[in-house]
Amino acid sequence: LVCGTRGEDGSIGHSKSYGRDVLARLRQAELEAAAEVLGIRRLHILGYPDRHVDTVAMDRGTAEVLALLREADPDVVIAFHPSGISGHPDHKAMTVFATAAVEQLRVESGSPLDDWRARPRLHYFTIPASVARQVTYRELPLVPDEDITIELDTSAFAEVKRRAIHCHKTQLA
Repeated sequence: LVCGTRGEDGSIGHSKSYGRDVLARLRQAELEAAAEVLGIRRLHILGYPDRHVDTVAMDRGTAEVLALLREADPDVVIAFHPSGISGHPDHKAMTVFATAAVEQLRVESGSPLDDWRARPRLHYFTIPASVARQVTYRELPLVPDEDITIELDTSAFAEVKRRAIHCHKTQLA
């Protein structure tokens, strides 16, 4: 798992009640705990400035993600949808870096960029418009349902997901 920031500028839940340094330590510990619950073996935090990942130079962000992908040699890379799920600029920027890194790996391997079978395969996580419209506490970018190419039923993992979400105590109201 690659995360761009430590979340030191958090603005939801209890995040607002801590200073930046304390919040960065708390949010990193929460992320580490959630990764453990989910069985994630390796977590990389790039340490970019929270809410300002889009100010990180494209060459730097891509190179750092590329180095991690080369090390991990994944079959599949999952990034946020280019809309950033919630429209968050940090999510969008990390997706740009991940997309460019995957494209570079494909170029290096001689795989056509449009060949869905080539490694690593890049998939974007998103919330389809039909579901996003049901969210009433915030406005989410609408990705047309017909643009969704893979749908995964994760209901068997609902309890693990709930436990992982509850690790992020500073983000819960």
